[in-house]
Amino acid sequence: DMLGYKPEEVPASYEFWTNRIHPDDAPAVMAALEAHLKGVAEAFVAEFRFRGGSGDWVWVLGRGKVVERDARGKPLRAVGTQTDVTDRRRITSAFEGLMAGTAGAVGEAFFPQLVRHLALTLDMRCAVVGEFRGASIVTRLATLAAWPTDMFLGESEIPVTNTPCMQPARGEVSIIASD
Repeated sequence: DMLGYKPEEVPASYEFWTNRIHPDDAPAVMAALEAHLKGVAEAFVAEFRFRGGSGDWVWVLGRGKVVERDARGKPLRAVGTQTDVTDRRRITSAFEGLMAGTAGAVGEAFFPQLVRHLALTLDMRCAVVGEFRGASIVTRLATLAAWPTDMFLGESEIPVTNTPCMQPARGEVSIIASD
């Protein structure tokens, strides 16, 4: 499958491709393509939204190059690829939102802003930012900030010995998900 299309659903036509470019992205994509086809740019490279086979917009990195021209320089044959970069775009957008949301936060306001924007950006019901504590061996997790803010009332330190929280304390990755 290519972006949700089966090979037999993709005709070898310019119109099939151009008709699936997002209207907001089309002017820049077509300008980059035209610059390459005219020989002004060495290759075609553009990131844009493309209507996938399911009807959803998929972010793609399109790359192409004319590999054969006639005597007057008119393109005769070209090759190209489209790579799905949707996940990378979502992650980049999440980090940009996180940075924008915490840009003005300093001191004690930083962690509450961080955890709030992290939760909202990643569409989480709740989130916690904590600090591991213990003399020579980590034994407790202290809550620095939580979202929603009334999530943790009462104790701000919890024991973590023999829990999944020990994984990050040892420098390991730990993802704890719940329904």
